[in-house]
Amino acid sequence: MEVPEVSASGLLRNIAEGELALRSLKAPPLLLRAIKRAVVDHDYTLIRRSALRERSAVIAQSFVSGREATSAIACWQGKVMAALHFEVLSKGESSGPATVLRLIENAEMSTTAETIVRGLQSFRISRPRLHVWNQSREMRISLKLIRARPRSGI
Repeated sequence: MEVPEVSASGLLRNIAEGELALRSLKAPPLLLRAIKRAVVDHDYTLIRRSALRERSAVIAQSFVSGREATSAIACWQGKVMAALHFEVLSKGESSGPATVLRLIENAEMSTTAETIVRGLQSFRISRPRLHVWNQSREMRISLKLIRARPRSGI
């Protein structure tokens, strides 16, 4: 089963394409693909999943329109110690990492960061953390948090 062709933007166009893509992405790895990766690439990660017919977890999100932005936040004990906010100007691939950023000042992004960091304190994180947040800046500058990735060991 092949993942359906998607539009140039990397988005699925309708529910039928979404259902087909979901079934394909959740399917266990093909045995021949797992063997090829093991023999040629010395990558043995798919052998067990293929042999046991383990299905992959798939996480999907709805499309969020607007200009992409990202933040790097250093926090300690529920307080923002430093924050940098960037607008994404260019990406190598539509779903890949940003390749060109522009430093911006945005009060709403700063307020959002402070609110989220205060909420993280309830997890009893005892060491400094760096969080990288991807957001979407719509034309009216309302923010939507897309994902947060904690980084430790600052």
